[in-house]
Amino acid sequence: MTKIKLRQAKPREATTLTGLAFKAKAHWGYPKDWLDLWVDDLTITQEYIKNNMVTVADADGEVVGFVSIAKYDGDFFLDNLFVDPSYMGKGVGKKLLSHALDYCKQTGITRLTLYSDPNAKGFYESNGGVYLGEHPSAAIPNRTLPIFTYNLHETI
Repeated sequence: MTKIKLRQAKPREATTLTGLAFKAKAHWGYPKDWLDLWVDDLTITQEYIKNNMVTVADADGEVVGFVSIAKYDGDFFLDNLFVDPSYMGKGVGKKLLSHALDYCKQTGITRLTLYSDPNAKGFYESNGGVYLGEHPSAAIPNRTLPIFTYNLHETI
């Protein structure tokens, strides 16, 4: 496998990251009307990259994944973690998650929360996430999202 390098995202990569988010989400077979409802959630802007921690996984110059942390109402969230479907199951997501958790520890963030896609629930469970329950989806009726937290003052 190609060596994966992590680096800070560049604002000019906003379109690339948006495309990757949609490609990764579509991998799970969601209907087009759901993807249309998620346009705002899956769109990464240059401003977003400038104002948040956004790290990409780079494989020989190709962006194959990314992770971001954002602060909302005083709390920190793992806002995005997407991996190109051709790289899923190869450790890229785990590497990005580990980087995000290390970033939190280095910057004094002691709690990181995330609303997971249901298809990623097992990933977060197997990577130290503490399952808190389900939260109703804002966009899709009768759909819930698993909520996880990482308490970073504890050993993970």
